[in-house]
Amino acid sequence: MKRVILFLTILFLPLLAGCTPSEEDIVEVADTSEIVMLNNGTYTLDTDASTLYWEAYKPIGGHMGGIKLESGEFVVQNGQPHSGSFIIDMTSITNTDIENDSLNTSLVNHLKSDDFFATADYTTARFDITKVMSYTGEDDYDFEIKGDLSLRDVTDSITLYARMEGNGNRLTGYGKAEVNRTKYNITIRSGSFFEELGDQLVKDNFDLEMDLVANRVQEGL
Repeated sequence: MKRVILFLTILFLPLLAGCTPSEEDIVEVADTSEIVMLNNGTYTLDTDASTLYWEAYKPIGGHMGGIKLESGEFVVQNGQPHSGSFIIDMTSITNTDIENDSLNTSLVNHLKSDDFFATADYTTARFDITKVMSYTGEDDYDFEIKGDLSLRDVTDSITLYARMEGNGNRLTGYGKAEVNRTKYNITIRSGSFFEELGDQLVKDNFDLEMDLVANRVQEGL
């Protein structure tokens, strides 16, 4: 996040005392953040240009891959994200870090099985925005977005940290969220449920990262 720090020099001291201001004479004004303003309207997701990534962790290393976004729509009001929802095609999950084709396919099939995402029964997941706030932390984000992630017929709240940029009727953005899989009844190899897993342990939290592109289909509201 861009920060602007302004230093104001106390000018009346040199006039009265005839001396150069010292370090004690300099006042630091509190940080002010640049506010991102987007074009108001309704936007639909460009699914061909947008990408969703996942990364899961083990005690040493882990795995990563992608998932396709099936559809999405959100609304911008007063220059800020206001509401919206995204549909995720869980049957499209892939792995990108295992080069061996057989091992790659084995992992993907396991992720699609009932041990993990049970994609035969739950073909899609859904994220619904419930609240949007300006981001106030130290990382390079514009917004803190609260929302409900529905996965395997279970809904739980997650937080998405995002940055966005508008250019006419096109909007681009990046977001990252941490998801606790055990909240969705995915407990396999979880240290919260099983002991002495050793290097078979899979950490409860995994990351979702999104590169989003959307086009405005309706101006203003």
